[in-house]
Amino acid sequence: MGKIILRNSPEKEVSPVTLTSQALESEDRTKLDQLKPLLEGFRNSVTEALTVPVPSDLVDLHVDFVNALSITETALAGLQSVFEDPLTALVRMGQYQQGIQLLQIALQNISDYYQKNNIIFNNNEEGIAFVGILG
Repeated sequence: MGKIILRNSPEKEVSPVTLTSQALESEDRTKLDQLKPLLEGFRNSVTEALTVPVPSDLVDLHVDFVNALSITETALAGLQSVFEDPLTALVRMGQYQQGIQLLQIALQNISDYYQKNNIIFNNNEEGIAFVGILG
């Protein structure tokens, strides 16, 4: 999972809600293009995460994680239609924030599982990116 996160994380962090608001305020549709790398990252993360073999005692945590990624990805996709369907985009802004909260909870639960089971990643292991996301 660490490899998936590293590969699909955007180089530059952007706030989708801020970008969408700025696009509306300036009536500049091109600002929404900055959402594409983030959207692709979430979309690819969902697709790749579904192929990862997971130990049976981690399945529920993994499903929560994938669901949070999927909610976030769907919300991001909806933000891109803000000029055509502002009401849906407004709903998607709320879903995006909910998805991020669910993602934080899922990552914390997985991190707690690892800690409880004395699973530790070295700095040179990709898993460190997965558990280190929370800071």
